[in-house]
Amino acid sequence: MNSKRKLYCLILIFISLTFSSIHIHLDLGGINLKDNKNSIKLSNINPSNSHLLWKFTPNDLEDEYLCTIDMSSDGNYIVIGSYEPIPPYGGYIYILNNTSSEPEWSHYTGSNGKLRARTVAISADSNFIVAGCENGKIFLINRSNNFGFWSYLANGEVNVVAISDKGSYLIVRDRTGKIYLFNNSNSNPLWTYNTNSVIRDVAISSDGNYMVVSNQNGNIYLFNKTSSIPMWIFSAGNYVPDVAISFDGNFLVAGSGDQNIFLFSKSNSTPLWLYNMTSSCNVDISSDGTYIVARPSNTDKGIKVFSRFNSTPIWTSNISNEFYAISISSDGNYIAATNTNFNVYFFDRSNSSPIWHYTCATWALREVHLSARGEYLALIESRSALLFEMGYEDEVNNNGFENLIPFGNYFIIIFLFSVVYIAKNKMRKVKI
Repeated sequence: MNSKRKLYCLILIFISLTFSSIHIHLDLGGINLKDNKNSIKLSNINPSNSHLLWKFTPNDLEDEYLCTIDMSSDGNYIVIGSYEPIPPYGGYIYILNNTSSEPEWSHYTGSNGKLRARTVAISADSNFIVAGCENGKIFLINRSNNFGFWSYLANGEVNVVAISDKGSYLIVRDRTGKIYLFNNSNSNPLWTYNTNSVIRDVAISSDGNYMVVSNQNGNIYLFNKTSSIPMWIFSAGNYVPDVAISFDGNFLVAGSGDQNIFLFSKSNSTPLWLYNMTSSCNVDISSDGTYIVARPSNTDKGIKVFSRFNSTPIWTSNISNEFYAISISSDGNYIAATNTNFNVYFFDRSNSSPIWHYTCATWALREVHLSARGEYLALIESRSALLFEMGYEDEVNNNGFENLIPFGNYFIIIFLFSVVYIAKNKMRKVKI
């Protein structure tokens, strides 16, 4: 076999190994392009395909209001909390899947006006649900284990809870100013901390390593799960109604009562930037911390979208009426917002004009949530919960690698052919 043929064969072998390894690596999940919710945009919402999947209304319509809702990352499970406005003043926790408005499971939290389910949260993987009640009772429900649960009684009303992606850690606040960190395996808190002021909001990173807390006195606290001593404390100067944290805890955002939005890095209590909204606001942040959405109070009508790299808004919506609730998809590509004109709006991050909207039966649109990639939207309108499918379609946008994958098998064949060809030539030489 001459040197030229050898060279050609070696080149063929190199190319074959390179591309077949890409093929194998992708197939085995080494690079999971379609499921990486923090990668570039892989989803495409077609508003014309959006539709209402179901509407859930409790059977005792006249005696029960829905007050809180949350949804798993994939949109497959929804948890709802309710209360009865008339005697016996009880409450329910409902767990539903996205295929039916009939609850898979429900639990009556109690009566006597102090056991209303005020707040709920579901882990991203949908296996764990945490609920807080007016009398301070906390429930942790294990959906994957026949809905078994434990409970704990806090010092006062529990109306804000948060849970990590796999449900391993949950943080809870009560009205007395105390926060509690739990591991899902035990109803005894890992630690507690008293802020000595009414706590307004809590948020937890996806892995449960970091927690951000805000209170009525205007303090923002960052904690690590290993200690009840704050990593740092920042004074915003006024009450802080809303906080949010990125999936890895590297970035956190807060909206204050003195009209400011603060963006922080976990490493420092000095804000990376701040922006004045001219009114108090609520905030949310994308999973990787790149995009922030803010909802002002009624003195400033438009919602605003920011990049973490700049305090100048990317855009401000021009929709009138006060916005009530906001949510940004984990990938940062889509935003949902409700307003006091009975409407829920759905935005593509790149455009200040909504690509879809729906008019509800009532203005009491208390909460709205998007799934990780924006393909599902869940909200509460007073006595009913609504789940929409947003016309989700896969969009190939992975730098062309998907086009290479089918050819991996061909390169493996070329590799085997080259090896056989070289072996035959060696055998010929030996015979000669």
